[in-house]
Amino acid sequence: MARLSLVVSMLGLVLVLVYVVSRVLTDRFGWSQWLWWAPAGWWVSGAWLALGVSGVLGVIGWLRGARKTLGGNLFWVYLLVCAGMFVHLVVWVIRVPNSIGGYGIHWTSSSAHERVRVMHWNIAAGSFDEEQVMEWMGWGNLDLVLLANTRFDGQRRALMEGLGERLSERMGGEFEVRGLSRALVASRYPILKAQVVYVSASGKEGPSEEALRATGDFGWVVMMTLDGGEMYGVFDVWLVDLPSEPTVHRMESMARVVETVRARLGDEVADDAVGPALVIGDFNTVRGSASLGAFDVFSENGFEDAFAARGAGGGTWRPMGLGGLKGWAADRSSWGIDLALVGNGWRTHGYELVLPDGAEWDEGGVSHLAQVVDIERAD
Repeated sequence: MARLSLVVSMLGLVLVLVYVVSRVLTDRFGWSQWLWWAPAGWWVSGAWLALGVSGVLGVIGWLRGARKTLGGNLFWVYLLVCAGMFVHLVVWVIRVPNSIGGYGIHWTSSSAHERVRVMHWNIAAGSFDEEQVMEWMGWGNLDLVLLANTRFDGQRRALMEGLGERLSERMGGEFEVRGLSRALVASRYPILKAQVVYVSASGKEGPSEEALRATGDFGWVVMMTLDGGEMYGVFDVWLVDLPSEPTVHRMESMARVVETVRARLGDEVADDAVGPALVIGDFNTVRGSASLGAFDVFSENGFEDAFAARGAGGGTWRPMGLGGLKGWAADRSSWGIDLALVGNGWRTHGYELVLPDGAEWDEGGVSHLAQVVDIERAD
């Protein structure tokens, strides 16, 4: 039993090593992105499971007369390593210190505190109670609502017709509502300009109609220029829904996305140009990925991840049909792919992952949580 305990401990240490490698390399290489995409909770849970098995086997061996063994000594080393993994999960993945610091969204009027409140939700053709969701949004003090991938049936029509009215009624003023490709936008601020760029993970060229299909190789970027008036001035917000094709290396696909966007912007992209205040949406790679650095060409000092700065919690997307996983197991089978990157001249004031009233984060409902971010001028 003592020898078997040693074997389990060594296998557990190998698992820890793979976890560390995945955290360091993220998606820099094609092979490492597969390790990186595995939720951190899986690795940590597996490591503690191996620790428990090793401990039980070690105790059995001790009861049988094995007093001092290499397996027993290795167990204590492995225990410290597992404790370190847990601390990393709590502090740098789930961001519990942010939660303790009260950095979430304070659901009072954002305009009174010189902040812009943006909500993004990838509906992903899910089902929910449209009236209840719009009622919830109306009380959320939202300045900009960005909905992606609504169903092209009664759902989209109901949102188009009711969202602007509901927000205007609750918030005061007129909200402009636009349908842009697969996005639905409701803005308190006048939209001065909006354009859609279709992108491909593998570099394919195709008509916009093909990009609208539910294919993993295509995605889109909606670039909007908003007039924030005297308080905020003119600023840009980009809504993204990037390709989900998993077989394409994310470093390469992100580079192609950025190249396509730069080509569309043309002379507007200069070394000293002010980039978007916010790039938000479904990036189809998890938060903290090295590939996200490709977007830094649009922000002089790089982008601030709103979740890392002020957020806390787990993933934002859960694939439907996980064999009925519920509660603890389901929460650790989610991926943080809906992100908010705050650009140069702005900073994150608050960030939360929320499930709107009237929606269920489960099979038959929706597969994504919404993200709400408060941003403010940094100067």
